[in-house]
Amino acid sequence: MEVVFKKNNSQTSADYFRSILFATSYPGSIETLNNTDPPSNMFSASCSIIKTFCDSYSNIFLGGDVNNPETIEWIKFNTGANITDKKNANFAIGFWNDLIPFEDFKIGDEQNPDQSCTIICQSQFKKPNAKITGPGIKSSKSIFLPDKEIIKKNNQQFPLGLDFYFVDDEKFYSIPRSLKIGEL
Repeated sequence: MEVVFKKNNSQTSADYFRSILFATSYPGSIETLNNTDPPSNMFSASCSIIKTFCDSYSNIFLGGDVNNPETIEWIKFNTGANITDKKNANFAIGFWNDLIPFEDFKIGDEQNPDQSCTIICQSQFKKPNAKITGPGIKSSKSIFLPDKEIIKKNNQQFPLGLDFYFVDDEKFYSIPRSLKIGEL
């Protein structure tokens, strides 16, 4: 099977970085990242996040249907990153059920809380089911989380824990571990 990758001229690396920075600075704000030729089972924004953050020093876990030869080739071609297991991953990509449980991912430690895994969870955005508060949010925001109790438990470990990007095709938002997760 020959894999052909086309260059996307609609957004640059700087555009990707600005969108991701904005989404991270203002959690729950939906941003758009357009990558016109994502591999099978990868959403466009997931590809853009990976292309922005990852390089040959990155270790990526691929969950479920995202773990396929086309995606692996795409990642290696675009980033040079390594495909790894959960315990060694700096980044993880997949659908919610392919990524849980989260216990095997790195959450950092007291001296290096930044040495945790960033989860890129692909899912359809649905009706909001949680309220988030914290840095970057004026009062609160209503958002959808696939399982708010798991995210809430993760964020209670702050400054340790996982950071999340939730992606629905070209749309995405950030849920850092510093947020508080509440009921609507």
